[in-house]
Amino acid sequence: MPTEQQTRIARFINYLVHLTPRQFSGQLKIINSTEREWKLYFNSGRLVWAEAGVHPWRRWRRHLQLLSPDLVDDTPTIFTPDVSHSWQYYMLVTLLQREQISIDRALALIESILIEVLFDLIQEDNLGKLEINSKEHQLLGEMEKPLMTLSLYEALEQVKPYWDVWCKAKLVNYSPNLAPIIRLPEKLKEKTSPLVYERITSVMSNEKTLRDLAVYLKQDLFKLTRSLMAYVKQEIIELVEVEDFSSGIIDSPETHIQFKNSTKETDSSPGNTGEDVEGEGRTKRTLIACVDDCPLILKVMKKIITKAGYDFVGIQKSIFALSTLIEREPDVIFLDIDMPIVNGYEICAQIRRIPKLKDTPILILTGRDGVVDKIRAKLLGSSEFITKPPEIAKVLSAIEKHINFAKAKAESREEVGAGSQSNN
Repeated sequence: MPTEQQTRIARFINYLVHLTPRQFSGQLKIINSTEREWKLYFNSGRLVWAEAGVHPWRRWRRHLQLLSPDLVDDTPTIFTPDVSHSWQYYMLVTLLQREQISIDRALALIESILIEVLFDLIQEDNLGKLEINSKEHQLLGEMEKPLMTLSLYEALEQVKPYWDVWCKAKLVNYSPNLAPIIRLPEKLKEKTSPLVYERITSVMSNEKTLRDLAVYLKQDLFKLTRSLMAYVKQEIIELVEVEDFSSGIIDSPETHIQFKNSTKETDSSPGNTGEDVEGEGRTKRTLIACVDDCPLILKVMKKIITKAGYDFVGIQKSIFALSTLIEREPDVIFLDIDMPIVNGYEICAQIRRIPKLKDTPILILTGRDGVVDKIRAKLLGSSEFITKPPEIAKVLSAIEKHINFAKAKAESREEVGAGSQSNN
């Protein structure tokens, strides 16, 4: 006799099948009670891709680590507004085109991500009511010719064994996207050997989720979770929610494209935290941009810069940095080095290839202070190297120096141009 959870799985999948008839192409948008959103993409009634939900970039990196570990730190640098549906899918297609990943591994990555997302949705459906909306449309761009498709029934057959094991272990209320942290280190020390204690402390120091830990330790997710539950029940270890690698889920490509084509006065591009105070009929003021994945740094920089009378645009998601900088044309750019997906060195090199940005001062803002880092940043075209945390005097002094230098250079060019005209 099927259990209550098994019955719920069948109902959930059948409901999705009902919403995605045989020829359905488009997306299902699924929202839970906390407004968390998933998107399932279909082609002719078959599943193509799934995104958003919890930790899309953690998930991408984790599955890449499992299937092509050599690519984890070599994700293609992609600066384009042409993504139609999903950045991860676009990146996977790009990796294939560059022959950096085999078709077998690409298909395995798609399938494992689909199964993981469906597992999360089944768990969400057990924990509370989900709102599901279907939107029929033609898949474009990177999904116009899907790399693979999977029927929901096929997906169910693959998800079911994992869900059954999770339920039997009474883990229904515990998401594998939670991260274990040590709440009572002294008690943990009492209950484990020094070697085990040191090992647990080490692996839990970086806010890895249960899924991240399973990949990192090369262990079965279920066995790892079950081994930690004794400590969880004794409140020695707590399972908590953690942020994605980019400090929040990357906004949809559609939002990014809409920004590029909009004429709104406010800055609504994905990842931007500053405000565009330049309105219609007003003189353009000096605009300072800051690219950093840390919200606190952006907040501090915005306060320093706007208080000094400059306009500010903050870009938290590095993958959108170049397109936003091209759109806004700032007078000075502060750029962090250590960022997920696209690091500061790559962005710096890309900026210097853009004609209208090639002379814009780039001030590297980072916690690193090594000679090698300074040399590398200089070779790629940076103008100055400022260490974190940002100091008000250093930040403002650097801005003033580079703005004055740019003005003097522009005036010099004008004088030379005027002189050549008078000679003619």
